[in-house]
Amino acid sequence: MKQEYIEIEIDGTTYFTYGVNEEIEVEIKEDSCSDIIGVCPPIAGIIVEILKKEGDKVKKGEKIAILDAMKMHNFITSPAKGRILNIPAREGQRVKSNEAIIEIEEV
Repeated sequence: MKQEYIEIEIDGTTYFTYGVNEEIEVEIKEDSCSDIIGVCPPIAGIIVEILKKEGDKVKKGEKIAILDAMKMHNFITSPAKGRILNIPAREGQRVKSNEAIIEIEEV
């Protein structure tokens, strides 16, 4: 039996998921008052390295962290141009999917 897959691109990284056979509606709500973005890995893993420090300026798509998930290194990229405001995650820390590891103040 051949499995169908769906290709999903998140912040410049392409992911594949299997076994989804029906359309799913997802509502994304954005806080229009906030210019702070939480950078969240789409999968659980361990933070291998944080490539930036608080106060650093970043460009959209720039690599800001490396996450080890299933023995593979995945680059986490900045979703927007801005400045690193806070880094709640630490190298070696296990993080859940969609857990904010870095906060960026959008400019």
